[in-house]
Amino acid sequence: MDPAEPRPPFHDPRLVTGLLGGSFNPPHMGHVLLAVAGLCAAGLEEVWLAPAWEHPFGKPLAPFEERLAMCRLAVEPLGPRVKVDPIERDIHTPGEPSYTVRTVEALIAGHPGRAFRLLVGSDLAGEISTWRESERLLSLAPPLIIPRLGREGGEGPHTLPAISATAVRERIAAGADLRGWVPLSVARHIQSRGLYGARGETIPR
Repeated sequence: MDPAEPRPPFHDPRLVTGLLGGSFNPPHMGHVLLAVAGLCAAGLEEVWLAPAWEHPFGKPLAPFEERLAMCRLAVEPLGPRVKVDPIERDIHTPGEPSYTVRTVEALIAGHPGRAFRLLVGSDLAGEISTWRESERLLSLAPPLIIPRLGREGGEGPHTLPAISATAVRERIAAGADLRGWVPLSVARHIQSRGLYGARGETIPR
């Protein structure tokens, strides 16, 4: 190419993959819509969900395998570009909390053909700087922030619903209908396994 000619724009040859981490206790419609926004609005090649092995602050969680199964049920309708990775089970060190930076390092080492971006709602954007080795984490996986209802910030006009796993668990404990809060397949799994004190009326017919 003639040095005087304009050069074509540089494109990262790696697959750009959104990493959606969290406790997923349980996964809800906000998580599903965040994955959809990453694919359809932000142009990610794929989105991977990575359930935490344990809560970073020691809060009780449903068993990892249950949360893993619910995540798979939640995103199954989205097709093969959305996957669930049990990596935190595989890299877990007994007695050490789950740190996102360690998860990202392991993913990068295991998938050199991919570039990762943290996929987060705007409600969590202000917390990232408090995470373990946040500067290194942000250099390894720059965040892609999607707006959430009632929280400023994020990229694009699309807005995630203000749904939280805490509110979902409260509805389950109260025997309230979960319609619109979690995918139907997740609601049925919660009921069949008796998670979070589930009763029959939590499941929409």
